[in-house]
Amino acid sequence: MKKFILGLSFALLHFPSMAEADNWSYGRSNDNNSHWAGVLNDSGSAFMQRCSTGDGSCVWFIALSTVCEEKATFPMLVSSDEGAANILVLCAGAITSDGKLFYQYYLKDFDQIDKVVRGTSGPIGFAMSLKSGQFKVVRFDMTNAVKAVDSMRLLAEQEYLKKKKMKDQLL
Repeated sequence: MKKFILGLSFALLHFPSMAEADNWSYGRSNDNNSHWAGVLNDSGSAFMQRCSTGDGSCVWFIALSTVCEEKATFPMLVSSDEGAANILVLCAGAITSDGKLFYQYYLKDFDQIDKVVRGTSGPIGFAMSLKSGQFKVVRFDMTNAVKAVDSMRLLAEQEYLKKKKMKDQLL
């Protein structure tokens, strides 16, 4: 299971991408501390995975305009052609991108989401309940998601291993 980390930024979408796989893009962050793979939907929301080159950890997250309270944890429904599942998300606070405010929702069970992503052949949807009694539903195109994520992970792993070899060690 991948270690869950905080401090990711949706702003990664605005960094130059290394490559594209249909709607999915992947690349390295400008600070060279991570690699990312992700997709935007038509509403500007993002579904991404980011892997740190510092500690090798990876996380899935969604960036939405829907307000959430930082550090709040709550359920969300994920649905694909493989079925539906209840997942837990953590609100990691707001960031600004292109003058718009987005809230980062980290998907806590990395392996569960990864399995859904790898198993679907169609779009993936996320539904969350709102205080108003309504539901917010966002969908993302998953065409070539696995190709983009696997390419990104390979680059992140290579960089992580290179950095790890260069660190001082006690023997």
